[in-house]
Amino acid sequence: MRLALVLFRGHGPPGLVFAGKHRKLFKVHDRHLERLKNALERDEKNMFYLRHPYLTQEQDKGWEEELRPDSEKTLRRKEACKLFLDSRLIESDFSHLRKSDKWE
Repeated sequence: MRLALVLFRGHGPPGLVFAGKHRKLFKVHDRHLERLKNALERDEKNMFYLRHPYLTQEQDKGWEEELRPDSEKTLRRKEACKLFLDSRLIESDFSHLRKSDKWE
């Protein structure tokens, strides 16, 4: 009986029903419009906070270092960096060769 119900049920249109020129469209309900409205309001609020930051660029630059002391990890990293040489530029290494350069 159950097999007969499955086999004798009316078949829908062939292929992808929700794609193509004559596709089936979903109905737009009030909850969909409400979700869209809430999403747009949320985006507008986020854009407002991005346009008007709480801190200025100067305040934002060093607030983290002032509030938090150095952790053990950063102290160990600083100790390890002391073992290596400072970075140098090629221009400073070969600056003595440019003394004889003259503009014509």
